Amino acid sequence: MRKLRVWGMAAALSLGVALHAGAADGDDPTKPPPTPGLFSRWFQKPPSPQDAKKELDHEFEARDAKATRDLEAAQAKAREEHDKLDALKARDRYLRQEKVLDRIEKIASEAGDQETLARIEPLRDRAWALYLKITTQTPKVEVHRVDNNAFKKAEKDEKAETPASTRKWRHAW
Repeated sequence: MRKLRVWGMAAALSLGVALHAGAADGDDPTKPPPTPGLFSRWFQKPPSPQDAKKELDHEFEARDAKATRDLEAAQAKAREEHDKLDALKARDRYLRQEKVLDRIEKIASEAGDQETLARIEPLRDRAWALYLKITTQTPKVEVHRVDNNAFKKAEKDEKAETPASTRKWRHAW
């Protein structure tokens, strides 16, 4: 019998310590309010319909605000991805145009057509200006334009000894 009293006293003491520690924690504002106990539910007045309506309105407003924030975040992310995709498309278009102009320049120089060679540089400038116009709004993808004259001088010096497959590209990847 004495053992039972000791265990009962230990249980009561540990319960008292646990309740005291729980009360010492304080109220956490992010923690939901505690649910009412059995006696408080029996003897408490039921909430008025106006209070219940205010509580529901507040809950609906909070959910609506959260949904609005989530929607705005998703739209911003979609806009950013769309802008990056546009910049990548513009870069690919510019590189494709440069490749075509390089090919035309090679053919014109082999044929000795000076009129076509004279038209290539303004076309390069137009392609670069178009690329800059598109990507100034979204500077996430960059292509650096290099001076063509330096490459032309190097090509003249190395053209006879360098195969066409090892030509230097004009683009920074």
